[in-house]
Amino acid sequence: MKIIAYSTGDSNGTEAWSNVPYYLLNALEKCGNEVIRVNILPFNRVRAVRVLINRLLRLFKTGITFERTALYGRIAKRKMLRAAKKHPDADLLFSFDFSNSIADRVKTKTLLFCDWDIKYLIEHIENRTPTEKEQRLIDEQKKVIDGTDYVVTIFPNAYDEMKKEHSNVYYFGMPVNLEEPDFDVKQAADERFEKKRLLFIGKKKYLASALSLTKAVESYNKRAGHKLFIDIIGMDADTTGIKSEYVTHHGYLHKEIPGEWAEYEALLRNAFFFVNTEDKWVGASSVLDTALCGIPCVVNPNDDLLRTFGGNIDFGFMCGENTPEAIERALKEITALSPAEYASLSEKARERVKGFTYGEYVKNIINLISG
Repeated sequence: MKIIAYSTGDSNGTEAWSNVPYYLLNALEKCGNEVIRVNILPFNRVRAVRVLINRLLRLFKTGITFERTALYGRIAKRKMLRAAKKHPDADLLFSFDFSNSIADRVKTKTLLFCDWDIKYLIEHIENRTPTEKEQRLIDEQKKVIDGTDYVVTIFPNAYDEMKKEHSNVYYFGMPVNLEEPDFDVKQAADERFEKKRLLFIGKKKYLASALSLTKAVESYNKRAGHKLFIDIIGMDADTTGIKSEYVTHHGYLHKEIPGEWAEYEALLRNAFFFVNTEDKWVGASSVLDTALCGIPCVVNPNDDLLRTFGGNIDFGFMCGENTPEAIERALKEITALSPAEYASLSEKARERVKGFTYGEYVKNIINLISG
């Protein structure tokens, strides 16, 4: 099968949309499919232009970002159509975006793959009413979704809501954005139990959780007889503003770059627990990625996560508040674990997600478009 894949950013690397295009397209290729990768990001080589446009949009209080403008859409669709004309023998147009499609301009089957639509983001994640301008965007996106052949969302709650308005929406679960670890998971569990290093993964939208975790660790370390430490992936010290002897920043690590992958893998090997208590954005991919490496978690009991794991995330501890006090209570629980109890949690984490690989995931996608 020949697939043209459109992504906002370079899908040959892991920075585009939380690694998802990188791993999913690699999995499609491993299944024997030919994948033509197309970066539809406008002004891809001149980031300053996008930054300037977003600043102007904020200055004039438009209430939208560049990605939601008509200019963005025109440029993106022009790139999409150019690729489709260049490869008229393509069997599928695959887009990591619910807003941009050329289904009305081609006869080739089209599939949109993303997390949720704008309506769900505003009403259920941000918990507010759409503005008049946003409602127009919602209406435009609804036409895009209805006009395509297949729409796949990776979150169960978003699927439930989108299914109410669209008949072509599918859900296959959440995939793990990680290859099998190269280290012995059981041996790593024994070693990381002694090191007590907490792992936090997330960009700026997770900053509140990183700040609460830091305060919780500082408070815990003042009271306890031993020390906990935090490794932060995804943000540097300038972004977080955190200056603590217990925190090490690693910035964004590209999994496709050997040196940075080696650092990322070392952090996974040494992580005692993955911690992110943000409730709105979930951090689901990081929960799954770390669990595959046998790392238990401390997370907020988000509905999407609970539904993914059958209502019970039994390979970690739930922290219902993103506050230092609540996190510190969780830290006391995890440090009270015996080596045997920790080993059991580690093994359970890996067992719970080993079926979430992209190899299994793309089988569902192929079956869908072949049916």
